[in-house]
Amino acid sequence: MNKYTEQVCKFWKKYNSQHVTVDETNLLSLAKELQHIQPQIPDWQMPNILPQNPAAFISHNFFINAVNFAFTHFEPPYDKFALNENIRGALASSACFYRRFGENPINPDEILDITSSSKKIKEFFQGINLPPLIEERMVNLREAATTLKVAFDGKVENLLQAAKFNVNKLIDLLIVIFPRSYGSDYYKTPETTTKSELIFLNKRPQLWLLIYQGRATHSKGKLLPLKHTENIGPIADYQVPRYLCAIGALKYSPYLSEKIKKQEIISFGSPEEMEIRCATIFAVCELLKRTKLTMMEIDYFLWSEGRKIQTPQHHLTPTTAY
Repeated sequence: MNKYTEQVCKFWKKYNSQHVTVDETNLLSLAKELQHIQPQIPDWQMPNILPQNPAAFISHNFFINAVNFAFTHFEPPYDKFALNENIRGALASSACFYRRFGENPINPDEILDITSSSKKIKEFFQGINLPPLIEERMVNLREAATTLKVAFDGKVENLLQAAKFNVNKLIDLLIVIFPRSYGSDYYKTPETTTKSELIFLNKRPQLWLLIYQGRATHSKGKLLPLKHTENIGPIADYQVPRYLCAIGALKYSPYLSEKIKKQEIISFGSPEEMEIRCATIFAVCELLKRTKLTMMEIDYFLWSEGRKIQTPQHHLTPTTAY
């Protein structure tokens, strides 16, 4: 567990939650199920979505996760971003990069060109529809490309080497050097008075590392593995709490359940939204303790199960954090 995840768990234990609780009985049942299933680390081999070429994969994965947020539209009919009838959501976003760059590493200058106008960024992401928050994606990609070019000679490999492939150092580096594209997932509480008291959830930095490590694990030495991967924390997105709620591991208040059912907007940083995500992180950390598994093994299981659920809907929060 990294220091940021520890901070979230400590916050949750002290916090007087009004809208979300963790159900110990159902959480224990899920832990037993995971121990029985023993989910494996996925290799992230996804033809036409993620490159096979190791160098291309490294660069694609970095830019993909800079814009890995909010794929469901926030107004009726609440449709999800889709490249075609079969590829939707985060996978559709990844496929846009593959459609443009194929098995080639991404040059930051190409990203800067794509993000030079609203017209070009829309052409890049155009599928059956466009993803929401398109202007925010443009800003994130521009920051990621510009900083990568200036600080790391345009190569993600240099970023990894600067942190010596250490998970803790990489998370710190991403938050500080890429504050918009990788460091914007945090909360201020009424007690927050200094930057050190911000509560960082770090969905996208940790997901970038998790996907990289999954591919590296199966790469037969073609990709160097990360160090201290046990410190990759829970990925608090839309789908994981959706699954935990559906199986009763998270319990929502009638007020919150009704808001989600009616697909009302729940603002980022509101008590309801913050409780959903902090409770999710706490619950998943408990699963890690009880199963002795890692995030590489259980995240894809939790995310995939969440995507299968039709009801309840996931909560709707317009944000670039997740």
